[in-house]
Amino acid sequence: SDWTTATSSRDSINVVEGDLTGEFVTYDGQIASEDSIIDVNGTAAGQDNVVVAFVDDRGNTLAYSVSVDDDDTFDEEDLGVGLNQGSVSAHVISNGRDGNIGDGDLPDQDNNIGGLVQFIDDLGDNNQLSGDQVRDRIVSETVEDDASDDLIVTQTFRLNDGTVSLDAVYPEGSEASGINPVAAGDTMVVDGTTNRKADDNSVVVDVLDENGNSLASSSTDMWDSDGVYTVSIDTSDLETGSYTVEADTGDNTDRTTVEIVESIEEEEETEEETEEETEEETEEETTEEETTEEETTEEESTEEETTEEESTEETTEEESTDDSTPGFGALV
Repeated sequence: SDWTTATSSRDSINVVEGDLTGEFVTYDGQIASEDSIIDVNGTAAGQDNVVVAFVDDRGNTLAYSVSVDDDDTFDEEDLGVGLNQGSVSAHVISNGRDGNIGDGDLPDQDNNIGGLVQFIDDLGDNNQLSGDQVRDRIVSETVEDDASDDLIVTQTFRLNDGTVSLDAVYPEGSEASGINPVAAGDTMVVDGTTNRKADDNSVVVDVLDENGNSLASSSTDMWDSDGVYTVSIDTSDLETGSYTVEADTGDNTDRTTVEIVESIEEEEETEEETEEETEEETEEETTEEETTEEETTEEESTEEETTEEESTEETTEEESTDDSTPGFGALV
């Protein structure tokens, strides 16, 4: 079937030919099962309502009627998506300008938005249909039905366990990838990702000592649909040493170890000195190897010369022996 599909889109509007647009707000292409709610917004010119439906891979469904404002826009928050984990297709369906659902004959239901919602719910109650079969039934009774001018927008996301990660730690003003040391007194910046719903959840980042006590903390409940969050932590009360940095959403955590140093310059100098020492040691070892090879070569050359001299002496002796007359004794 010819669906317009955008998979795990971020901040983009999915547009179908006609007057229907829609966007489902996900976080890094996901919705956390702990949240199981999603926001949707878009436009539907000339319509009073649209159908918003969700189908998982096992054929379970959820469908809602969402009202369209006078300016042809709709914006609905916290629609439930309590389905099976995995891939979920999300759809916005409009009945077009003719006012009919499909060809005007919706099986066992009234030919209106409410009837379509019930039709989709009933499909999900049929435990013999797979997710693909349910989707095929939906489009065959709407956008692909005879003489239909219905419209559909489709987006796919994953319903997964909630996650949070610590991806980068660095001093403020020195953005860098990975986990980096921070000088005592500098502001520590922590970047990470989560699939939890923004505004409804917060990420709390703590700096913990060896006993698990929090010595510094910061939090945020704001991140975009890419799921990337950022917090800043004051380290002025921290002594130099190793600390555990923990990100926590209340249900999900991640940890990493961060070094608080006297100064970043000293840390860099120490690294440079270590590299120089390593290079010098390598050069010395190489020189020693070359010297050994030269000595070995000289020894081999001396042995060859000695062998040649011995060979020359033997040759001379042989020549001296050859000077006597063979087969004759002394003359009397």
